Order: sequence, then structure tokens, then C-alpha cells
Amino acid sequence: MNPAVEGEIPPSEPEMVYIGEFKVTGYDPYCTHCCSRADGVTASGVTASGVTVTEGYTVAMCRDYPFGTVIYIEGLGTFEVQDRGVGSGKIDIALGSHAECYAVTGRYPVWVIQ
Repeated sequence: MNPAVEGEIPPSEPEMVYIGEFKVTGYDPYCTHCCSRADGVTASGVTASGVTVTEGYTVAMCRDYPFGTVIYIEGLGTFEVQDRGVGSGKIDIALGSHAECYAVTGRYPVWVIQ
């Protein structure tokens, strides 16, 4: 273990602000039913923010949360708001299959990471 260097500022934990309990669902970016931009073979690719969908990281939230907002969903992990298409109080996570979508469906406490 290295002793701390005098005058060195230790890294700080990111601040997390609790924003409430949200209904969480999943969407499959390959499925034409889940995603209007999908073709059934390849992922829809581009989100409303213009970035490529990242399964397990991209989420859709209402306009109250700007693109680039990073959130933590208790029990599920860290995600970034990159898409739209859901109402207030809801979060839709881009996932790789319908089975994964069904597995995450529920209500979860959510924080914004600042």
C-alpha cells in the first residue's frame, strides 16, 4: 500500500441525487414491435440523440432528463439517457432480447449521477 502523497486530493465519489421510483421496462432494438426504426435483423442503430444504441447502457426517458444524463437504477446498474419515446415516470432500457426485457420489468429506485 502506497502512503498518500502530501497535498494530493483523493478522488471523490460522484454525487447521486435520488429522483424517485420509476417503472422500468426494456426494449429490443432489433424488434420492429419494440422499436419503430428496427428492421427485424439489425439493431435500430441510431437513438433520438443521434448516438448508436448500446445494449444494456442506452435508456429512453422523458424530456425532463437531457440526453447525456447518467442514472443509476438500483439492482440494475448505470445507464445513460440517449433516447426518447416514454412518458414521465418511466425508463425504457435497450436490451438484447425480449427475455431480457421481461426480466427487468418492474419498479425501481433511481438516482441521477452528477
